[in-house]
Amino acid sequence: MDQSPADLVVVQDHNRRVRNECLLGVRLNDPDLRIPKHSFVPAGTLESDKFAKDSYWETLVESVLQGSDFSSPPRDYVAAIRSGFLRVFCILVDIGYGRYFDWFLQSGLDDLQLPFEERPSSFPTGGDAQALWEKFEAAQWMFCAPPLRFFYRNRSFHSKLILPLVEVTHLGDGATASVYMVQVHPAHDMIVSDAGAVPRSSETHTYTLKRFNESDREEHYQKELKAYQILRAPGDPPPQLIQFFGGIKQSERSGIFLEYADAGNLEQFFQDHAPPRSQREMINFFEALWELLNAVAHIHTVGPAVSARGAGAALQPLGG
Repeated sequence: MDQSPADLVVVQDHNRRVRNECLLGVRLNDPDLRIPKHSFVPAGTLESDKFAKDSYWETLVESVLQGSDFSSPPRDYVAAIRSGFLRVFCILVDIGYGRYFDWFLQSGLDDLQLPFEERPSSFPTGGDAQALWEKFEAAQWMFCAPPLRFFYRNRSFHSKLILPLVEVTHLGDGATASVYMVQVHPAHDMIVSDAGAVPRSSETHTYTLKRFNESDREEHYQKELKAYQILRAPGDPPPQLIQFFGGIKQSERSGIFLEYADAGNLEQFFQDHAPPRSQREMINFFEALWELLNAVAHIHTVGPAVSARGAGAALQPLGG
């Protein structure tokens, strides 16, 4: 049985609500990272106050499953949806296949298994099941933006995952990589907490992303990744070193997450600050300079993998 006009309005209103909450993210393999263009539903959205009432979900379930054989009352479906099937249910509603939800529920195809990189063996079969799979696979990525964590070695993401980088600013290009200031959506940012680090930037959830160029990218990426790993390895590194938050790969592109140093480089520091005049200012200056030299000594002590060129990029400005 087709849905009534009233039921269609309920479904369309729900899909519109969800899309109004979407933000734009990126994929590391996008040609231009400066323009986030992939819609994603931020983590926690479907559990927020805007979708909190059971009556809202009961009305939606009744509208979606209108004409289908209910195996349980709507309120029982709502309890199941809210206990682990929120994203699955919303994906099915979004693509117009909400009537299949009972199958997903009975098969245990819940949110924890998303995204489905391959068609699950327990996926519906027969009828329009192939069309369902194709539409579900394409739509699921909007609901599956991953948390970004501290990844000491390297973390690979599926080529279709949308990274929750909601602001991207191009800072410059080098011979081997382009550098961006990126802001991670707060609900997806586990980087600093995982690393056990203390944020020093005034820009919360803001990092430096160094994305390597396509030519010889793997060689340069692996060398720099190893260098930062070595700098971080022997206990607590000096605080003047830029904090390293791990490597990331997606499709054929690779990058490194670093602390965003918003105080500029040493040259900018001297341009922006007057020379020390009082005795206290001189003491503070030379104490900071001494700490900076300790950081340089640390770089040259931990191993030959860290080049002099990499050393400069790894240092915080004085007082940083």
